[in-house]
Parts: sequence; C-alpha cells; structure tokens
Amino acid sequence: MRLTRLAGSLGSDRIFLEQPLTLSKRGADLAFSGLALDFATGRITGSGGVRGQSLSLALNAANLPIASGGRLLGYPNAQGNLNIATTLGGTLRAPQGHLTVNARGLSLASSKSSQLPALGLGVDGSWNGRNIDLRGQVTGLKGDTISFAGSAPLLLTPSPLGISIPPAGRLSLQLQGSGQLEHLADLLPLGEDRVSGRFAADVTVAGTIAAPAANGRLRLSDARYESFATGAVLTNMQADVVGDRDRFTLTSFSAGDSAKGSLTAQGNVVLRGASGPTAELSAKLANFRVAARDEAVATATGTVSIGGALSAPKVGAALSIDRAEINLPESLPPNVVVVKVVETNSKTGKPPPSAAAANQPPALPATLDIKIDLPGNIFVRGHGLDSEWRGKLTITGTSAAPAISGSLEQIHGSVDLLGKTFTLTRGAITFDGSAKLDPVLDIVAEASTADITAQVQINGVASAPKVTLSSTPPVPQDEILSRVLFNRGVGQLSAGEGMQLAAAAATLAGGGPGVLDKLRGSLGLDWFRLGSSPTGPTTGTLNPRAAASNSGAGGTALSAGKYIAPGVSVGVSQGVSPPTSKVTVEIEVMRHLTIGGEAGQSGSTGIGLNYNYDY
Repeated sequence: MRLTRLAGSLGSDRIFLEQPLTLSKRGADLAFSGLALDFATGRITGSGGVRGQSLSLALNAANLPIASGGRLLGYPNAQGNLNIATTLGGTLRAPQGHLTVNARGLSLASSKSSQLPALGLGVDGSWNGRNIDLRGQVTGLKGDTISFAGSAPLLLTPSPLGISIPPAGRLSLQLQGSGQLEHLADLLPLGEDRVSGRFAADVTVAGTIAAPAANGRLRLSDARYESFATGAVLTNMQADVVGDRDRFTLTSFSAGDSAKGSLTAQGNVVLRGASGPTAELSAKLANFRVAARDEAVATATGTVSIGGALSAPKVGAALSIDRAEINLPESLPPNVVVVKVVETNSKTGKPPPSAAAANQPPALPATLDIKIDLPGNIFVRGHGLDSEWRGKLTITGTSAAPAISGSLEQIHGSVDLLGKTFTLTRGAITFDGSAKLDPVLDIVAEASTADITAQVQINGVASAPKVTLSSTPPVPQDEILSRVLFNRGVGQLSAGEGMQLAAAAATLAGGGPGVLDKLRGSLGLDWFRLGSSPTGPTTGTLNPRAAASNSGAGGTALSAGKYIAPGVSVGVSQGVSPPTSKVTVEIEVMRHLTIGGEAGQSGSTGIGLNYNYDY
C-alpha cells in the first residue's frame, strides 16, 4: 500500500506527510519504508520491518515539541523540544536495541523565568531482549547534579507480537543528586507556585516488579514553598525520607509559616499494592497560616491525613480556624473593557496554542472528607461591613467536584448603608452541599431613627441576592429611605436631597452606576458626589470615614476633586445656598495621617490634622 498524502493537526500543530509512505505485507512479513512526517516544528523519519524471525527498525525524531504531548498528558504548560534515535535488530527471540533521548528547554511550569537555566535531559539505553538498561542525567544545572541509572525487565512476545513486563523480573533503579530546588523549578508542575532550598538524594529501588524494595535517603533542608492560590508560605522546611524495605518512610517533616505557626508531618508510601503504591501520611497544624492574601488571612489548628492509593488518594481533615480576616474586594468599575490580544510567534509566523482552560482537572483526583470548625474570630470587613461569624463546614466529594455543606452565623456586626450604620440582627450563610458553590443568604440589618426602625433584608442565593426594605411601624419603601437618610418624609425633601434619595434607591435595586458616576468618569475626576456639606476645616477626601462622620453637620453640597500626585488631592465644593463654595487641599503625610486646608467664598480659611486608623 502506498500512502501519498496525509494531513492533519493537533491543536495548532500541523501534521503532514512529506513524501509517499510504503506499507507492505507478504505472508507474515510486515514492513514500512520512506516515513517522513512533519509534526509542528519537528520531523519523524524511519523504516523497519519483521521478516521471518529477523527484526529491523530505524526511527528518528528531531525537534519535536513537547507541548503537544504535554497537553494530552494533562500538563498544559509543558514546553521544550525532543530528539529521539532508536534502532532495533536481531531476532524475535533475541532482539537487540538501542535508544537515545535528548530534551532541551524543558519546563512544566506556567512561565519560564529568564534567570533560571535552560534545563535538559539526556538518556541512553540498551535492550538485550530481557532487560532494558538506562542511564541519564539532567543537564543545564548551575553546579548541581542529578543522575539516574537502572535496569528493568522487558520482554518481546513473538505471537502475538508485543511487549510485556514480567512481575517476577528483577529491578535495579538508582537516583542520585544534590543542589538547589529552585534550579529545578521548571521541571516541577508547580504552576505559579515557588519553591527553594537544598536537596540531597541517594535512593535505590531493587527487588522485583511485584515486590519492590526501597533503600537510601532523600533530604530537604532550609526549604521554602509559596502557594500562589492561597498565599500560604512554608518556611524553614526540613524533611527526611528513608527507604525501608517495601516502603519509603517520611521520618520527619517540619515547617513554619510567615507568622508564628508550625506544621509537622509523618507517614509512609508503600510500594506494593493491588492498585499500585499506597500512602499513609498525617500532618498536624498549630496556629498555621493557611491563607495569606490581601483579601483573606486565616490561621488553623488541627490534623490532615492522606491515605489510600496514590492514583486516587483520600484526603481527610479536622481543622479549627483560630482566626480569619476576610476583606471584601472593591467593586469593579462601571464598565470593564475586555481587550482581545492576539500574539504571533515571530519565529514561526503562527499563533501560539490557545491557553488552557482555567478549570483544569487536578493531577490527582482525591476523595475529600474535611471538617472545618469556625468557633469565632472570623471577621468579614469591607464595603461598610464590619462583622464576626462562626459556624461549621463539611467538604466532601472529590478535588475535581467538591461539595460544601454547613452554615455560618453572625455573632455581631454592623454595615454602613446609605450613609447610616445598620446593626446586624440576624445573619446566616448556608451551603447546601450542591456541586455549584452558591450559598443561601439570610441577613437582616436594622437602623433606628426618631420615629421608625428600618430593616434591610438580604435573602436568596449569593449569585442573585434579593434586597428588601421594611420598617416598624410599616411605612412605604420610599418613606423608609427618606427617614433613614434625612429624618423626614419625602414631601419635606429639597431637590438635592431628592436626587440623593433616588441614587440610594437605585443602589439598593442593583441599578448599577448612577448619573453622578457616569459624569465623574467622563470628566476624569477621582470623586464627584452629592451629599451633606461638612462644616469642619477639612473635607476628608483622603479620609472618607471622617468625612462620613461629619456628613450630617451641614447642608446639601456637590463636591468634586482629583489626586494630582500620590497622596495629594485638590477639590471644590458648592453648597445649595451661597456663599458656601470652597476649595480644599489634602496631603497624606504618612499612612494614617493627613493634613487638610480649605478656603471658602466667604473668606473663611482653615487647616486640620486628621488621624485615621481602622482596627
């Protein structure tokens, strides 16, 4: 058979046949010749066949991109190029083969730092029909060494033609090396995580395929690991793994965090098992900082365990959150422009492969059984909310599809809404254990004025909450807003106050940016608001909490301003009745300290020193 044309693609990698490929069969004899296949930037050539009892094969691959194979194996960020040369001869009963593999520019991480070495891998092997012997080393290291060697059983079965690994075949594998972990970062599937420290390895595995035996030692010292996802940092890591007959035992593991917490662990990995190697590992946390990001800082005490087959482990935990600080992020701007970027590789003229999906499946599909106790000291702050919570959560399912059940309830708290402080009288966040992480909210906040008590209720799922207003005694909703904001009914409001009332109602209804927000954006200002005019010597633009505390001291005013330098702002304010216009300047002297001055239309001037600290 003569194959004259073959074309296809794998992702953005093009595949095509350069020349006709000949395939032949005569009786039991099989052969191919003239293979010349282009694969992306690489090329595969070769010929071979089985004629009677004789074997012949010559197969070469040059400059093959590792990225394509990496995506198929679940490593979407793999990079590098591969060269392979294989020869095979002899007979079906006594085959002889040789293999050479060279890889360069290797990386499994998501981004490659220009400061790290361009790592490579060199492997040389031979096959005598019974065992395959391999020798190799990692190349490109900065003075470090990693080498491996070994022998494993590998047989050729004549009928049907194939390869088998006998369980009783002898093993002899050895790994040796020492150096800095950070130099190997690109070979580890860490994504954006970071690792550093010293390692030393001299590990051997002997015995048979069915009953391997471990020996040797792997040691980490003064290591550090930083998690990009949680912000958690493991410092001063010390670990010692010892080969002990049928298992590798973690005799000691200790680490600190970025504060005063500690983590210890121990356990083993048993090499023999019906479904492959199994693990029994346990860790103990003591006031350990498990999250350290701008939006969340949390410390925990408790135990974590990993057990079962390494291919599908079970992760269990019983943790108590000692303290957590959750800061709600600022809201997005009124309009977010999504810029579509198309990058062209200048060397090939082709666009790069598309980015991997954000929801990549985990490397190990673990079964989860995690219990989290939150006895208190769980503070949620931001957007005017200042609250403390407690509760219990259970996480089951798998790492690919976790299910969270349980609830959180508020201990106490308040929320600044519509310029007033509401006290939380009821608060519950319930997780129903469904696949979609969308808890149910049941939150009530109250604020009292001279003649009514207003309640704001937030109900429904977190992705689409419903906000309603009620009062005691009952009054219409527009009257509730008016009395909460201005202590009087709608009919007694001025035009400026009416506009502010409408903006507040739109905010509660989820109406998005109002007229003032759009004007501020179009004018290029940093603030542009309609509210009550403060009577003090500073407007507090660099200290919005102080400004809010004075908001009821004067009449309605329109104010606008802009930052002209880091920590320096200028602004103007125009009241409803003249002469109330004034110019303000504020300078941030240090993080919590500002100096403000103003000059009014009536000739009045003032200067103030403002200290603000959120605790």
